[in-house]
Amino acid sequence: MQTGITTRQLLAAPDGAIYIWVGAAMAYPRALAKKLGRDDIRVVPASWLVSKDRFIDVDSATHIVLDHGLLLTQSLRQGLEEVHAYIKARRNHNG
Repeated sequence: MQTGITTRQLLAAPDGAIYIWVGAAMAYPRALAKKLGRDDIRVVPASWLVSKDRFIDVDSATHIVLDHGLLLTQSLRQGLEEVHAYIKARRNHNG
């Protein structure tokens, strides 16, 4: 059986990670995460990086994992940098 890159990424993701999927259709990556027993991972579309609610959603996240096929536009890259800074600040604040 061949294991795809997405499968390997989902299996290797830290507990509680947010997985940023390359597309908008979420059925496949969410079903794959569930099949792999990764119910702790939240799979979201790339547009999540620029959504207003991302900081509410990221409160319980430990890490952000980007799908291998994702190409970051300038706005997605900016959103990713903001989310990383938020997670880092939260870690520093919580000790």
